[in-house]
Amino acid sequence: MAEINFVDYDAQAIASDAIARFESILGVNLGDADERRMLLNAFLQACIQILAAINDAGRQNLLEYARGENLDAIGATRGVERLSAQPSATTLRFTLSAAQSVNVIIPEGTRVTPDGALFWATDKALSIPAGALTGEVAATCMEAGAATNGYAAGALSTLVDRLAYVQSVANTTATQGGADAESDDSYRERIRTSRAIYSTAGPAAAYEFYARSASALVQDVAVTSPGAGQVLLTVLASAGGRDEQGHTQQAVLDDVLGVVSGDTVRPLTDHVEVRSAEPVSYDIALKYYVTPATESQVILAVEGEGGAIEQYNAWQSAELGRSINPDMLRAYLIQAGAQWAEVTQPVQTSIQPHQYASVGAIDVTHEVIQA
Repeated sequence: MAEINFVDYDAQAIASDAIARFESILGVNLGDADERRMLLNAFLQACIQILAAINDAGRQNLLEYARGENLDAIGATRGVERLSAQPSATTLRFTLSAAQSVNVIIPEGTRVTPDGALFWATDKALSIPAGALTGEVAATCMEAGAATNGYAAGALSTLVDRLAYVQSVANTTATQGGADAESDDSYRERIRTSRAIYSTAGPAAAYEFYARSASALVQDVAVTSPGAGQVLLTVLASAGGRDEQGHTQQAVLDDVLGVVSGDTVRPLTDHVEVRSAEPVSYDIALKYYVTPATESQVILAVEGEGGAIEQYNAWQSAELGRSINPDMLRAYLIQAGAQWAEVTQPVQTSIQPHQYASVGAIDVTHEVIQA
């Protein structure tokens, strides 16, 4: 679709026309160093920014361009709300200093932390029976977001609320299930496909809409029909919704199945099945080249947090059926400032619609060359 503009303007043409008019009125030639020309350019820049703001304000009424609260308002008119952030969860094991003659109660809301910044609280009270040394209970992070995922077993070991008889506490499973609030792009796509839910024929777009609406952890969905009356939903979860093997967690699959099986959602004759996307592993082995003047900043831009390697992996695993593409990896490296790169792995690999690419081992080196 062509760009939609509510105000057509050419910044260079506006500046040239204004300066020409000014010179004509005064009967002078304004050189580049003329302070009057500089002052006029400053005013023109403000005018151009106002025109750009007017254009953007108009675009905020359109689904294709709306952002943030403006997109929320458009979604509200379609009955589609943005999915909120979700906290991660884990299982905590409390260990007593010695077995007691009576039950020891760990109250609901007992807090544990790995670092004093994030806190997990027990979902319910835990009763450790008389004579027992340990007990386990589910706990949920007190803050939502994907950043609460990935704390390995044993990392949550500091008890915030002092309890009698408790010697130690630790999580027995890695924290998982946390998700950030739905992004504008994901929310926009759900709004766009929401019209399909009004069909009574069970279109693929409707199943996709409901599946994406089931959880903020749902990253992508493929809807296929293996046979008459059969509907198969392949679900790809974001990192916080995957198990250690890269499969979508059963809890996420259950959430999706529960939503798409609703009496007001599923056509009576449809038999719906939900399964996890299948990970296809790829390794990264490459060497990139930098100049002495840019070595430190390029290393950070390539290998640092949020750098080219992480950006490529995020792009590669974002969608079902996205083939493994080493050329995109090279593009990210060049964009980060590398002079060129020798990419040994991955190699171009086709991915099926029910699969997604999942990164494995990473081996990245660099060499300094003269520009």
